[in-house]
Amino acid sequence: MLLLQIESLIDGEDNETGVLANVSAALASAMPQFFWTGFYLVNDDELRLGPFQGTVACYHIPYNKGVCGTAWARRETLVVPDVDAFPGHIACSSLSRSEIVVPMFGAAGKVWGVLDIDSKDLSAFDETDKKYLEKVTSLLSKQLGKCFFFNFCCKYENIILILSFGNLILRNMIDVKATLKESEERMEMAAMFLDDQLAKIRAGRANVAILSGVKVSSYGQMVPLNQVASVTVPDARTIAIKPWDRKAIRDIEKAIMASDVGITPENNGEIIRLSIPQPTEERRKELVKQCNKIGEKTKVEVRNVRSEIKEKLKKGIKDGLSEDNEKDAEAELQKLHDKFIKKIDDLLAAKTKEIMTV
Repeated sequence: MLLLQIESLIDGEDNETGVLANVSAALASAMPQFFWTGFYLVNDDELRLGPFQGTVACYHIPYNKGVCGTAWARRETLVVPDVDAFPGHIACSSLSRSEIVVPMFGAAGKVWGVLDIDSKDLSAFDETDKKYLEKVTSLLSKQLGKCFFFNFCCKYENIILILSFGNLILRNMIDVKATLKESEERMEMAAMFLDDQLAKIRAGRANVAILSGVKVSSYGQMVPLNQVASVTVPDARTIAIKPWDRKAIRDIEKAIMASDVGITPENNGEIIRLSIPQPTEERRKELVKQCNKIGEKTKVEVRNVRSEIKEKLKKGIKDGLSEDNEKDAEAELQKLHDKFIKKIDDLLAAKTKEIMTV
């Protein structure tokens, strides 16, 4: 869901600062475990602070230094479970315990910046976060890449104007590989949206995702629950919430009561516990129907992508794409469609089993 929101948020925008500012705000709002979310942008041989949400940060990070500089140098995402154990870690904030840094690639694979996210908890990030956040940076590079090309054309318009007519035709011809890649990314985003929605449906098992929308009053501001407390699952039927400041326990309790979680918290003065109620057989069947309804909408989205890309490929024939290549591309598109329809069915089957298991 978040990926779709970000795609919609940045679509058609060419204001680099505005886009990065809004994406950092969207991530910080949607992911309560992130206490610092922002961007560092490449400038010569260093990274310079860009738009962010969180506490004050370092202005400059040298190439191959700290987690951010190392991710830039290695050209790969770094998931750091304990920043204090990372060699040469640059402590911009003493609150940071774990971190994930994702490089952003522009033209010719050149790194133009990094997405940096920190948590107050150890081991807060995993391979799922890595996968989702790399999708976010891919969207950003694709959108802002349009802006970069436009700026290049404005700066070097005399060079652009002397391109041969043949080269201009090649530039306008559909890129089949890129088009299929686009369809795969959009279908995968739809499947990710379904996975996210299914995780929020209570099936009688404890899942911290049900608290993702809870905001707590802290020093005059409304902040995500994970920023004021540790949220754990001690057993399959219980969620435990331990405030870092015991004075905040009443505010946390009120926030949960005022939310749509629908569970009365148990407060012993130190820890708040949520006991996940067991749904009746009738309720379980209703939940399965709810899941299937969301799943069908997701399938429609995948089918719509297939139809849209298929039409795009057919139009490509008029621009010089051969009919054989168009048919081959359609076949690959159908394989992608079938792959993600199966993935959706698998997600629904797993969730149905979880719901119906007593």
